[in-house]
Amino acid sequence: GGRDQALWTLALFGSSAMVFIAAGAVMTDPALMLGTTLSMAGLWIALHGPDKYRSLAGYGFFAGLVVGLLAKGPIVVILVFVPVGAWTLWTRSLRSVWRNLPWLSGSLLAMALAGAWYWAAERASPGFLEYFFVGEHWKRFVEPGWTGDRYGRAHVFPHGMIWPLWIVAALPWSAVALALIARAARARRGWRASATDSWRAYFTVWAIAPMVFFTLAGNILITYVLPSLPAFVLLIGDAWQPEGGEPDHSQTSAPIRSAVIAMIAAGAVLPVVFAAGVVVLDGNLEAERSQKALVHAYQSQRPGTDSRLVYFLERPDSAQFYAQGRSLKVLDWPAFHTLLEEAPNDIFAVREREMGGMPPGDRQRLSPIGSYGDYLLFREVRR
Repeated sequence: GGRDQALWTLALFGSSAMVFIAAGAVMTDPALMLGTTLSMAGLWIALHGPDKYRSLAGYGFFAGLVVGLLAKGPIVVILVFVPVGAWTLWTRSLRSVWRNLPWLSGSLLAMALAGAWYWAAERASPGFLEYFFVGEHWKRFVEPGWTGDRYGRAHVFPHGMIWPLWIVAALPWSAVALALIARAARARRGWRASATDSWRAYFTVWAIAPMVFFTLAGNILITYVLPSLPAFVLLIGDAWQPEGGEPDHSQTSAPIRSAVIAMIAAGAVLPVVFAAGVVVLDGNLEAERSQKALVHAYQSQRPGTDSRLVYFLERPDSAQFYAQGRSLKVLDWPAFHTLLEEAPNDIFAVREREMGGMPPGDRQRLSPIGSYGDYLLFREVRR
């Protein structure tokens, strides 16, 4: 579509709600999005790109799988092969897909690169493979309220909730997309042309594949829709452009440039609003979302070098970071009681809402240190 359409599409992508948030958040989902995008773009270029790039793009398809396998695991295989398989069957492109990708050498390369890391991880942390493949990639999705998550917590939603989450994640452009779909439905046109257009069919199945897959999953996060957003903005950027946004291969036209500048200006306001909110809240935002202050209190109050920071039920990721690996969590009150009996130097962090379930005998053995957001911090009373 030319530089105008490229600039417009990138502006749509960068100003999407979830992309804006993920750009500054510590999570592996953007790396998964990189992997799926590399694979999907690699396949398309291997089939339809210039001859001199096709071989490299074919290996790019498998490189994307490696990135996804290292970032989030086998879910990348599903998020890539579901749309690729659907599109291949719909357009009857099986022969072309088979001939234009280095399936044998690419697969061996991907297995060698990802397999080496999985082997090293299991060797360093025995039990990793069982937890990662069975727990994170099976129980997380089929067991509502799964309690085995070591690095977060299960997020239980009704089945199908991934679609409303996508609408939120893709704002404000999801609203534009819904309006365009509604207009096309009222006009009763465009559907047959879109279905037979190989390019639009490819990016449509790519854009909806994550939501289709996670429709029947109960434990989901809004970040699960990220792999769909590159395809979505390519589609929306092609269907909806500012006035005067026809493809221009020579230079950037004024209407496109003005629209992008307006987006950038609006985006520049967000950090200012965020900073003002932090000032108004007087630091409460950090106390609510970070364990830095709590861990600092633990470090200053711990009675010995063998003291650990013990969380009940939930341990935020920032606690493990600031405690430099010296924090752990217990999942029930019997385990909590066992630590009280066996490790008198430990310090305990419990959410206020969980205090009602603590056995009275254990409560009497704890002395409060302070309150930090939702958490209360305790030390054990010496007998």
